[in-house]
Parts: sequence; structure tokens; C-alpha cells
Amino acid sequence: MSAAASEGLDLIVVGNRGLTGAKGLFLSSVPKKVSEYAPCDVLIARTVAQSLSEIGKGEGGIVVTGDHRVAVYRDQKGTVHALSAKCTHMGCTVKWNPGERTWDCRCHGSRFAPTGEVVNGPAAKPLEPTDL
Repeated sequence: MSAAASEGLDLIVVGNRGLTGAKGLFLSSVPKKVSEYAPCDVLIARTVAQSLSEIGKGEGGIVVTGDHRVAVYRDQKGTVHALSAKCTHMGCTVKWNPGERTWDCRCHGSRFAPTGEVVNGPAAKPLEPTDL
């Protein structure tokens, strides 16, 4: 942040992934600290991955677990549905579409229901269930 002041910058861009859990409680989150103490405007950009706690009822998001991405949907009862984030057509990563409440593949247009069933092709197979 001192570099922003010394260089006369107007904007700092930082990702939304900071420290979580006990570390975050004691050390605080990096994006929060930057936004509080920066000498200029701060843009906190959402990164691809979210934490499971950020996904509310009726919402979906991509969670990184270990070395792979998981498409997570939390239904209205609070039950978490974990699916492979790889489209079954060509393996591109799906993205949650909050307006349509679907998993969408930007590569070739496949769409999947929140629980993984194919809504529109070219994918023919549903997203595969996986563990978190």
C-alpha cells in the first residue's frame, strides 16, 4: 500500500480470497486490510473459486478442494450438492449462472441443472457427483 501512495496510484485491484478460518480470525483478511488502509480506491475482484461458506441457499459456485474444482450447489433446504466442475462434453470448467440457476459451459454452450442434469447440449451426460 505504501507503493500506491509513493507512486500516486488511483486504484488497487485485489482478489477476494483472503485468509479464512482461525488464521483469518486472528490475522484478518488481506482484501479487508487493503480496503481499510489503502490511500486510494480499492476494487475487490471475485476470483473463480469461493469458499463453501459463501454459497447460500439456492446458490451455486466453484470451490477449489485439493487439486480440483468442484461445482457446489446449496439447495433451499441447505443440502450441498457437489459435482465435477468439468463439462461432460469437452472438459471445460462450468460457471454458475445465477439468473437462470444453471451451470453453464462457456466453451460450447452446454447447460446443466443445479444438481447436474443436462438442460441443453451438446453435452449428453450430466455433471458427475464428487466429494468435497
